[in-house]
Amino acid sequence: MTKVCGLSVCTALFLAAGALAQSAVMPAGVDTVAGSGGYSNFFRSAARSMQIEMDASVVAAAGIQPNTRITGISWRNPSWQVFASWPAVSATFTSYDITMSQSTHSSSEGLSTTYTDNIAPDAVAVRAGPMVLQSGFLPGGALTPNVNPWGGVIQFTTPYVYTGGNLLLTIRHTGAVGSGSGNVEATGNGFTAGTTGIQTQNYTQVDGWTLQGMVNMRFTVEPNTPTCDSADFNCDDDVGTDADIEAFFACLGGTCPAAPCTNSADFNHDGDIGTDADIEAFFRVLGGGAC
Repeated sequence: MTKVCGLSVCTALFLAAGALAQSAVMPAGVDTVAGSGGYSNFFRSAARSMQIEMDASVVAAAGIQPNTRITGISWRNPSWQVFASWPAVSATFTSYDITMSQSTHSSSEGLSTTYTDNIAPDAVAVRAGPMVLQSGFLPGGALTPNVNPWGGVIQFTTPYVYTGGNLLLTIRHTGAVGSGSGNVEATGNGFTAGTTGIQTQNYTQVDGWTLQGMVNMRFTVEPNTPTCDSADFNCDDDVGTDADIEAFFACLGGTCPAAPCTNSADFNHDGDIGTDADIEAFFRVLGGGAC
């Protein structure tokens, strides 16, 4: 019987295959700590747009590591006073658009008031278009120091793979119809360091956005199962030859194939470049196995 991986690699593959969706609360530490106020921008009955920037240190503190897939988001009702569950019946948005990306600015720099200037090239429109929220999407009834349960999850139609750096959340919506406005908890109590935000009272406005504070959020996350490059490492259309092996080890030494060949020393795309895991994955694929 052919041995396809060492013990540590087999264990990692087993865990990745069995990984379930997890949650990451941001900022870290607010899961059971009541916020200092609230915003209605996220579920306003009129059109609104928001951007929230979180420095890499804030993202890491929440447990989101590079190569993590972000697949959904939820908020919760504030508890600085007693809020009823929202919406009472349902809330309909003609468009509720969410984009996730790296941020071109940090909290120390502040965000540009032209919101498109803050969005890095890795941007993904994780959801767009109509959205209907059912009764009680944001449970209510709690009063500080108690907190309300997290609300329903807005599932992303396209996951965002976080590869590191400062994280940016951009939301634009046309306004909730048939529900009034819902509130989400604004953070405080020393949790706002490393974050910044801007907003505008419009769905389409590009310039002139104004300051917005951080809110408490819970992201649905899961490890991103690595995918491997081709065993045709030098992209000469001859798969699994001595030339591919030579090219792979040359790449490990710092000389990787030239464009348009995209193979790199991070063969299994797990974010760690030129490791034993890359070497083991390369020889598995070379032998006809899976990543």
